[in-house]
Amino acid sequence: MKRLLYLFALLLPLSCFSSDFEKRPTHYHFLKHFNTEENPSKGFNIKLSPAFFWNTASLEFEYPLSSKFSLGINLFAKLGSTGSGKNNIKVKEESFLKDGYLAEGLIRFYPKASAPEGIFVQGSLTYGNLIYFDGNTRPYTLHNHWRKLKNVNSNVPIEKPKPLGGGLGIGYQTVIIPEHLIGCLVLGMQVNSDSGNKTFFSIYLAPSLGIKF
Repeated sequence: MKRLLYLFALLLPLSCFSSDFEKRPTHYHFLKHFNTEENPSKGFNIKLSPAFFWNTASLEFEYPLSSKFSLGINLFAKLGSTGSGKNNIKVKEESFLKDGYLAEGLIRFYPKASAPEGIFVQGSLTYGNLIYFDGNTRPYTLHNHWRKLKNVNSNVPIEKPKPLGGGLGIGYQTVIIPEHLIGCLVLGMQVNSDSGNKTFFSIYLAPSLGIKF
């Protein structure tokens, strides 16, 4: 949890650069109009979100369709098993807890017609085998599933998730000075089902940083 707070603290100053839009220089207003209305493809951006604690990195590609909507794809890769840290949770060794991947298709709606900047809501569909020692299918999670167990130190098995999943989220994205550096923070919920057809959720707060073209 501390790691997530540190990441949020690093991203918080990003909004300071963009919170007072009217005081931005004239060329910014011209570029914003050109990028997101007349030629939305200029708002295309690529962002990286390394999650070292989870042995995971993700790369996101976002393409604005208009000033209100964008499409994206987010690719995750995990190498090796993730440890349980100070919690000393013993997890039954399974092959699917080691290397993993996840491909996520995204659609985002920007209510203020400012894509790819500002507040947005998103929906997603996912496909992959990504799962962690705490039973979550996403990095940067705000909770774990061990609280449901009576004895967290027992050698408890993790159920393998089915490949298809989905999710909802809300986020904020802003262009930092210089203009082509972009930062994003998403609060979301991922929904999956396991091999026993039991539905479970992963709640996450994910930061990312990248380049806007």
